[in-house]
Amino acid sequence: LLLINDCIKIFYIAIRQKTKCSFQFTLKSHSYMTNEETMKHTKRIAFYGASVDPIHEAHIQIIEYLLTCGEYDIVYFVPCGKRADKIAQSNDQDRIMMITLALCVELFLKETRLVVSYDDIFMGRNTPTLDRIKSLEKKFTSDGNIAQVSWIIGADIIVPKKKYNGKNDIEAFWDEGELFSTWGYQSVVISRQGVKECSIASLQQLIKTKGWNTKVAPIIVPEVSSSKIRQEMKKPFPVLKHVSATVTQYMLTQRLYAECV
Repeated sequence: LLLINDCIKIFYIAIRQKTKCSFQFTLKSHSYMTNEETMKHTKRIAFYGASVDPIHEAHIQIIEYLLTCGEYDIVYFVPCGKRADKIAQSNDQDRIMMITLALCVELFLKETRLVVSYDDIFMGRNTPTLDRIKSLEKKFTSDGNIAQVSWIIGADIIVPKKKYNGKNDIEAFWDEGELFSTWGYQSVVISRQGVKECSIASLQQLIKTKGWNTKVAPIIVPEVSSSKIRQEMKKPFPVLKHVSATVTQYMLTQRLYAECV
């Protein structure tokens, strides 16, 4: 583990010093992340943002689905920076290390089109979703090619909540969220196990009723959350069912989340 930690620290520093936060990383001759210079003709972009504090099985399953479903040329994964609605429970370096460990182990055997952008983390900000979508559309539109950006979201943020008077998280407190139904960009929602209102059938009915430009992905991810993992880590002998072995070992060794709120 010491060797892994040393390697990842070097990797973190290398990323931190780059002028661009998307990068190429090759392991055992397999392309892990695709260099931006090779993406000139890409049109279909899946934009997936998450706090990943820490990264867990559901995050990995979503990324794997996006890479293998045949609907996207690039999967653009953005771990969020500072957010008003979420207090970071680990520092930037630890979060990047866990993401790197999880993605290397889970995905290095595949030829991928995965881009991980750490720019929000490094800049200490959180780019509003609509601004990010517009930026990606502009970034990958050139020489007559038009980028089609699909925003990947979890079912929990799209389901209306009583505490928001029938609005969902997006409509209640996101930048320009009250205009969500008129954004004009397609969103793809991921259903979750064990939550009735987050089932595929319930989500399809909700979308039909609201008339949103949204579709439901044909996958169901486990009912797991980073907050529950953090709470488990506070126990003397935590049992982590939905976190990769390498990330679990890293969290235990670094004593992460022991004092989280």
